[in-house]
Amino acid sequence: MSQAQHRFGNGPTSRLVFESSGARARQINFYKMNKNVVNSPRSRSERYKKGEALLNKIHGAHTGEAIVSALDDVCPDLASMTIEWGFGEIVSRSGIDLKTRQLVTVASCVTLGHAQPQLRAHIEGALNVGATKEEIVEVILQVALYAGFAAATNAMLLAKDIFALHSAVNR
Repeated sequence: MSQAQHRFGNGPTSRLVFESSGARARQINFYKMNKNVVNSPRSRSERYKKGEALLNKIHGAHTGEAIVSALDDVCPDLASMTIEWGFGEIVSRSGIDLKTRQLVTVASCVTLGHAQPQLRAHIEGALNVGATKEEIVEVILQVALYAGFAAATNAMLLAKDIFALHSAVNR
């Protein structure tokens, strides 16, 4: 077994991370199984703090806390991974702006066809970071060719409800 194939640790939280200097692998235990350690303010990494700030910017204040709270009893690690890795590492990258990222995420959720809560959140997030109603409609329409008209129709009807709510709140 090569070093790259060797998996350190004995739990699902062990991760292989390849150093840029070659195929040498090292273990990084990203998330402690003890939720008190994971969620204590002192143990939160800079990446977690960056991810939480970005999540709250896109989806509104205290969204990070809401995710942690909702998953606390079943899998607090999933909330931490979403915030630290998903938002702190991926969404925070500089390659494309937040509006484009949200539009891509809307397209992805439409394509999945079964992610209605996430689609709702990301349509709202797209509006929060500057996407227009017209841009969101065009993204959903574009995806219809690949995801199917049923998925696009469901997404469009959900978007219609979100646009109405967004207009009412912003009057």
